[in-house]
Amino acid sequence: MARAKSKPVLLISILDPTGQEGLVRGAIVLNQFNKESLSVCTAIAHQNDIEIDNITWLSFEEIKRQLDAIGRRYWIDWVILSGIEDLNIASHVVAYLQRSCPGIKILWSPSVDKGEKDKAFNTQELALFQTITQGVFLTVCPVYYLKNALASQDIEALKKQLPEQSNFLLTNYTENQGAVVMTQNKTAIRPLSRSTAPAPLHYAPLLAALAAFLYEGLETEEACHRAFNFWESYPIN
Repeated sequence: MARAKSKPVLLISILDPTGQEGLVRGAIVLNQFNKESLSVCTAIAHQNDIEIDNITWLSFEEIKRQLDAIGRRYWIDWVILSGIEDLNIASHVVAYLQRSCPGIKILWSPSVDKGEKDKAFNTQELALFQTITQGVFLTVCPVYYLKNALASQDIEALKKQLPEQSNFLLTNYTENQGAVVMTQNKTAIRPLSRSTAPAPLHYAPLLAALAAFLYEGLETEEACHRAFNFWESYPIN
């Protein structure tokens, strides 16, 4: 079967039945920007009227089967990757995408909603994290995630631990400063906003807006500025 000519944004994330986060919310926001999207599920949230009861996580093999089916029909240039707690699975997904679609650009948001998020990475986790950040176009996460994971509270020391070939959008930088961009040369930390950023639980609108702006060819910093401004005012309901 010939691949379709359209190039949708590929969403790889959790299926949240409330539509607040993950695949559903990402698709809604991309549609606002007139972008087509395709979805690959990484986990299913089981939710009652008040809270999430449980999450069923999919294996890499289950995720790969979905990716195989999409890859047979569509060309993919941009991917939003989130909703994977296991760094090993995330690294497998990134490697698979790089092999299947050379030149593909991935926006990655590592999971931060984890009981051990205050625990520093061990040697293997650090190696996986660095491999992933070098393989993706942009890593989006709160700055405290890096500080905790890399066991560093000093931003200058933190920068030295990050891979050279990597870009970061760090949210919740300080109490009064919403986000910063750290680009490949790491020569400067550029503030994006003076307001407090929304909780990292609701990253889907930010990631979708980022993908939409980058899809249009904007430079990374400009796309981050616009996406963050969009995210700040986006209603989560």
